[in-house]
Formats: sequence, structure tokens, C-alpha cells
Amino acid sequence: MHNRITFGKRRMIAAALLTLVALGVVAARWTSLPASAGGPAPLGPVAGKSLAPGAAPAIQVPPLLPWSAVAATGVVDEDSLLDFGFDDAWATYRNGSQSLDPLTFRYNVTNPGHDTPIPGWGHLFLNSHVPAAGGVVRATLIKVDPCTGERISLCTTVNNQVTDSPICTTCEFAPADINFQQFLYYVRVQLDRADQPDPPRAYSVHLRP
Repeated sequence: MHNRITFGKRRMIAAALLTLVALGVVAARWTSLPASAGGPAPLGPVAGKSLAPGAAPAIQVPPLLPWSAVAATGVVDEDSLLDFGFDDAWATYRNGSQSLDPLTFRYNVTNPGHDTPIPGWGHLFLNSHVPAAGGVVRATLIKVDPCTGERISLCTTVNNQVTDSPICTTCEFAPADINFQQFLYYVRVQLDRADQPDPPRAYSVHLRP
């Protein structure tokens, strides 16, 4: 009776060993298959490629995103409240206004999702139109100290060219001047017309590399 029990235990152990061996063979064959045939996906930052010994994975730098604002989204200065008008994307003098005083609009500049506080912009663009009646449109990028309120103008672009359609003008500044970790920023747009009919218009402002 004792011999039968011992023999039965040996058969169970042998069967378990055969099962483990079979599983090992299947696993070895599966790992040798390509990923397209159902095998495991290769390790590493890029499928099908491996890093050379000592090589660091490539760091993908996100593209520089511009900042932009349509002129009709600006905050109107209190001195311009009686005479301004928004028409679709435009900021200009309202219909019926006879004022020759300049209009002022301000646009808060924010960092559009960059991982760095220095987005790398170096140009301010103004899209505007000066009609045959004449006038001037200006856009100024201003840096503000968040604690003292001190303001520094970084650059100003001016459009005083009479044209049939809107044009872009630009001014340049040092990219290091834009640091959202240390300062605040806004763009001031001013319109000044030479005569009452057909006033100048601002369409948009942009900050780009």
C-alpha cells in the first residue's frame, strides 16, 4: 500500500515537470515571434528600435505656439467708451462718432500652454487698415512688474500707410524679454483718425517667434 502511494506521488511530480517544460517551450516560441504575428511588442521608446548602449532617448521639443487676439476682443479704455465700435473682428470708431480723439484698446497676453515661462517670441504683429481718409494705428507690447506695477514698452509697430485692404506691420524685441515667471504683459492698440468719415481699423495682434 505504501509503495502504491509513493508511486502515485512520483507520477504527479513527473506530470507537473512535463507541464512546466511545455509551458517554457511555448513561451520561448512566442517571444521569438514578431509583434505583427502576435508576439510581444519590443521594449524601448520607439517600436522596433532599441537604444544604443549609453544613448539617451531623444527629447521632443514642442513647437513654439503664437499668441493672438482679435481686435474686437479688447478692453476699451474709459476715455474711448463713447466713441468706439466693434464690427465683427474690427475695433474702430462707432458709426456716427465725430470725435477726432484717439481710441485705446488693451489685450492681456497669456502663455498659451507652454512648458516654459519663456515662449521664445520675438515679433509683435499688427493687422490693421488705414483708408483714404488717413489716420494711424499703433500697437505696443508692454511688460509689467507684478509687484511694483512698473511698465516698460518693449516695442511699437505703426501703420500709417493708406492702402486698399488691411496690411500687417511688425516690430522686433528680444525673446528673453518675455518671461511669464517674472512679469505680466499686455498689448495696447491705439487708433487715431485724421478725418471723420471712414476711420482706420484694427483687426488683430499677434506675438510670434
